[in-house]
Amino acid sequence: MVKLKIQVALMIVVVFVLGVFTGTRISRANAARALSDISEGPPELAQGRMMSHMLARRLHLSREQRASVRQIFDKHAKEFVDIRASQEPEAARVREQIKTEIAVLLDEKQRAELARLELEMATRREKMGIGGGHGGPRHRQERP
Repeated sequence: MVKLKIQVALMIVVVFVLGVFTGTRISRANAARALSDISEGPPELAQGRMMSHMLARRLHLSREQRASVRQIFDKHAKEFVDIRASQEPEAARVREQIKTEIAVLLDEKQRAELARLELEMATRREKMGIGGGHGGPRHRQERP
């Protein structure tokens, strides 16, 4: 009787572990598929694609609705790029002011780390198509 209880308990543990493993694999596959979908195409489409993905998930959109929502975001992507580009000089000015005010509070080692972080953030902004690579206006060649 004790042996049977141990076997049942062991089977329950094995089923649980397999369920966790399977669920993790499925989640990773879904995340990889979503990331691939978001990163497909020019960088200026990425933000709209992230929003499209979030809406599809939260609103439980049908396949047709997802396709239409994605097309709508893609259609308006250039408008967002233009708006960001027009606002970038002001955003760069504010970023520079913030950097100057914070730098006064820091020691030399902290200022060096801040400079490294700023470069990292500028690179991230540039990759996202937001601009202001090094605190100045964005210089990007248009895609053909």
